Parts: sequence; structure tokens; C-alpha cells
Amino acid sequence: MPELLLKGKTNEGLISRIRKSAFGKAVAQFLYSPYYISAIALCVFLCYALSLDALSYGILALACIATFLLCDEATPIIVPVLFSPFVPSMSWYRNGQTYDPLSICMFCIYGAGLFAAIIYHMCIRGGFKRLRYGGRLGAATVALGLGLLVSGFFSSGYKADSLLHAFVQIAPLCILFFFLRSVIKRNKNTITYLAVAVAAAGAVICADLALTYLFNKPLIDGGFTDKGEIITGWGISNNVGAAILQTVPLVFYLACNEEKHPWFYLLFAVCMEICIVFTFSRAALLFSAPVGAACVIAACIKAKNRRQIWITAGAVCAAALLAFVLLHEKIFGMLEFYLQNGFNDRGRFEIWELGFDLFADNPIFGVGQHFIDHTGGNTHSYFFHNTPIQFLAAGGLVGILTYAFYRVETVRLMLRKLTLARFFLGLTAAAIVLTALLDTGFMRFFSQVFTVTALLFAEHDLDYADWFYSCPPLGVKPLYER
Repeated sequence: MPELLLKGKTNEGLISRIRKSAFGKAVAQFLYSPYYISAIALCVFLCYALSLDALSYGILALACIATFLLCDEATPIIVPVLFSPFVPSMSWYRNGQTYDPLSICMFCIYGAGLFAAIIYHMCIRGGFKRLRYGGRLGAATVALGLGLLVSGFFSSGYKADSLLHAFVQIAPLCILFFFLRSVIKRNKNTITYLAVAVAAAGAVICADLALTYLFNKPLIDGGFTDKGEIITGWGISNNVGAAILQTVPLVFYLACNEEKHPWFYLLFAVCMEICIVFTFSRAALLFSAPVGAACVIAACIKAKNRRQIWITAGAVCAAALLAFVLLHEKIFGMLEFYLQNGFNDRGRFEIWELGFDLFADNPIFGVGQHFIDHTGGNTHSYFFHNTPIQFLAAGGLVGILTYAFYRVETVRLMLRKLTLARFFLGLTAAAIVLTALLDTGFMRFFSQVFTVTALLFAEHDLDYADWFYSCPPLGVKPLYER
């Protein structure tokens, strides 16, 4: 069938002519460049600042369509995928957390463009071959999806919306994993491409945060401590801090591979760590120290320009010491917020206790992925602010065992024949997993797309075989599993 489509004046013939034209080649080259990533980042930020969510989704849809028409494979599709969670502006929050019809329409167009690009590259460009073998991580991903789907089965309080909420989790974690795995080309350069895209996403989040501080008067009047006012449309401050932290490791990866100006990426990473402080996200701040320390140590040992890394790191330490001496009163004032509130301002400990009680009542399949009523009459969401407790309470033994299988395979993937690239990809996944011990990050879309891409490119790093053109037949293990 694909061969027939290539003949005559068909749509495929038109697409081929567009791709071979001088204009098509120039645009395709642009899509694989850092200029494309920077352009998407700038457009998303400007649309956020001007509350033009519909236009932002339209730009992402255009990027998907361009990938569909002009690229031989779909690596550029990861850019709109990574940026899509951060599109909604503050107007979304201030207007009662509702989207306007135009934004919904443009989001649907973006989703259709993304789906069309993926299906085209699967069916016409041969990506479907990748689905013929899954490996251990593929099996773990399928098990995780099935575990989510059966959450709450046979429990007395099972509700139909549990299946819907489970599918919301499965779509990015499992379905998107296999789709992107099928259409993204495997080579060494794609990890750098991903790192630039992630760094740009981190820059947009930090810029959104700065904009919030500049123009959110209730936050300023509240002394910068009202967490509920730190809004970037798509989540509260805890999520903003976690989102920034998960972008930090790949910024250090860029610093390690940069020969002339690694200081730029190192200072950028330091600024991102400072932004985490101003999100008042204690989970992100708590784990930013070990994640950041691991990144700095790796950069000092493995960077191509270690001398510049050492000098920059020393200058940052000196500046931090000077800032502490001059601004210690303000620093202690900010730390007082963290010390006074601890980790239980969201009722975490009570929710965790509720999770264990629900597991005791429904030990096999859990209570399901739906809203749960607390014994005190308050309604808690199906998020338990701790991923293991989430799978234990909502999915029972089936849920926690499938999650454990998935987690063991992700750790195995990152550590086997460890390379510098997989070290930083592993830290990206670790940042998400660690903050999710105190928050809801792993179950949120903004972290799930980063989890999926980190795992995909970690697989790429293990096996540089050009599977896009030649895939192992059914039943034959990939090279990295032989």
C-alpha cells in the first residue's frame, strides 16, 4: 500500500515534491536546528505573557504539521510535545480555571497535527517496525498501563471515572512512549537535540515565574509567601519548582559537551536553582541539592572544558558566600517560611495515612484512580502526593508490583553500561521520581512527557543501531539486551 501511494499525483507524491523542493529542505534543516527550538520557546513565552493561549497552540500545531510534511523522521515532534504542558497563561487561573472555546479548538488542532505526524511516520516512513519488539522496558511499560487500567476493580467503592483517570495517566506514560519510540531516529546527536529542547523549556518556565513576580500584585502584597498565587496557569508552585528541577540535569549535559563556553550553561543552571527557591516548593528545593551536586561533580570530572567549569564553579561559590554575608537577614527570612510550614501544608501526612487505610480495605486492586472522600468530610483527589502510596492505595498489590517492575527496569536502563549522556538522563528521571515522593509530579502530564523522553533517549544511548531503516525481526532481542 505505501508503494502504491508513492505513484501518481497522490498526496504522498505531493508531500515528496514539497520535501524535495529548496523551500522544503530549508525548513526541514531549520526544524533540526537550535533556532527552531528557540523560536518555539520565544513564541510560547510571548503568548503566555499576552494570554494568547489559542495562538500558542496554533504555533505548536504548525510545528507538528511541518514535521509531518517535511521531515524524514519525527524527532522535531518532541519540541511541541515538551512545551505543550506550559502553554496555559495566568488568565486561565484568574478566569476560574476554564479554557475559552478558541483555545480548546486550537488545542484539538494541535493534538490532531501531532497524531497525524506520528501516524504518518509510523505507517509511511517505516516506524511501525519498532513496535515489533519491546524489550524489558517495553514490557514494564505495558505492565504499568495494565496495572493502572485495572485499578479499583472489584472494590466496593469503584467508580466509572476511575477508568477515565487511569487512561489520562496511560496516554502519556505508555501510549506516547510507544508512539514516540517508533518515529524518533536513534543517533548520538538526538540526545543533544533533546537537551537543548529541555533547557529551552526550563528557560520558559523560569521566565514565566519572573513574570508572575513582576505583575502578580496579590503575590507581592502577600510578601511573596502565598503559594497559591504563584501560578503559571498549569499548576501551583510545587509543580513549578518540580518542573524547573527536572530540566536542570540536561543543562549540565550541555555544559559538559560545550568546548568554548560551558560557563554559560553552568550559570544558567545556577539561575534555575535560584528560581526553585522562589517557587516555595520544598520538595524541589530539598532534592535540588543532591541532584545539583551530582551534576556539578560530573561536570567537573567529565566536561570537555574542565578548566572553565572549575573556574566558574569557584566564582559561583564565592558569589554565594558574598550574597550570604550581605543578605543573610533576607535569606533567613525566606528560610523561615520553609521551616514554619514543613511538608504538611497540603495535608500530606493525613493523605498518606488514608492511602494505607484504603490499601488495607482493598489490598488486591486498590480503590481506583478517582476522587476519594476523606473521613473528615473533605474531598481529596486521586493524587496521594507520593507515587508508591499512589499505586498502593489506588492500585493495590497489582498496582504497586507493576510500578515496582517499571521502576526496576528504568533504573536498569540508566545504569547498564553507564555513559555520561545516560547519567544526566537518569538524573532527569530521578528528579521527577524524588520530588514525586512528596508531591504529585509523576502523575502529572508536565512531568510524564519528560519521563517518557528521558527513557526513550536513554534507550537510544544504549543502542545506536539505525533501527529506523533496519529493525530486528519479531522475537530477536535488541543489541543492548543480547
